[in-house]
Amino acid sequence: MTFDSNDFDFDPNKFSEIEKKLEDDGYVRIQFSSEHLPKDHHIMKNMEKFFIEIIEKLGGQCLDHNEEKNSIVWHVQPIQICSDRKEKQLARSQTNEEFSFHTDCSYEENPAEYMALFVLEQDQFGGGQLEIIRLSD
Repeated sequence: MTFDSNDFDFDPNKFSEIEKKLEDDGYVRIQFSSEHLPKDHHIMKNMEKFFIEIIEKLGGQCLDHNEEKNSIVWHVQPIQICSDRKEKQLARSQTNEEFSFHTDCSYEENPAEYMALFVLEQDQFGGGQLEIIRLSD
């Protein structure tokens, strides 16, 4: 499957076009340039806020991913810990363990209709491949 017709360079004036493509095809890929991204010393917090604003402007609703209020953004990155016991309490996305092909949140009783992924840094070891498959395939 090709991304070409669903691949957008971010432009604040294209929200209606991007939203229509998302509704019609079920996915879009948006490339952001540095001119549109936050540039201050609170970069991670402001990046999360920016990401949530984009989702909301596209008509999306952000859901908490656990019991914590405002736990909308989940960081996929290894967390350094001191003991083996604590490591077992981490989500796989917080470890260096291999993660087999999966659908995010497929375990949920009522999974979200859309999933938003915001990549700040590409996996340095070649992981993190995005696959989009038609249901008819």
